[in-house]
Amino acid sequence: MEESSQKPEVPILQGVLTDINTFELGDRLNEEDLMKFNSLIKIQDGIKNNEIEQKLTKVDISDTNNYILEFAEENKTVLLGDTTDLSTKMLWIKYFIEQNKNVGGTIHLNTSQTFFTENQ
Repeated sequence: MEESSQKPEVPILQGVLTDINTFELGDRLNEEDLMKFNSLIKIQDGIKNNEIEQKLTKVDISDTNNYILEFAEENKTVLLGDTTDLSTKMLWIKYFIEQNKNVGGTIHLNTSQTFFTENQ
């Protein structure tokens, strides 16, 4: 990690195990976090390739079996599941965002059925 005075234009990351309160410049991240970050890179690449990266505001990496993505501008949460078949999941995210403009809700990609539920 490096220290910088510039604020990066990246989503908020939640669920990191490395204790940043005791983290010092040059320290190494927790091993589990490093594995999660590999998946996070795949997720971010998929989002970028589908041209929806500007809309992503938060990523929760707490559960590697169910990554959670938030698109605040679209008022949508994505229950991604794991990174299996990620390219297809990214197409579903783009589809549900486009098909449900101005409708807040949850995109469910973490089950055998893919669907969108509106916020109540």
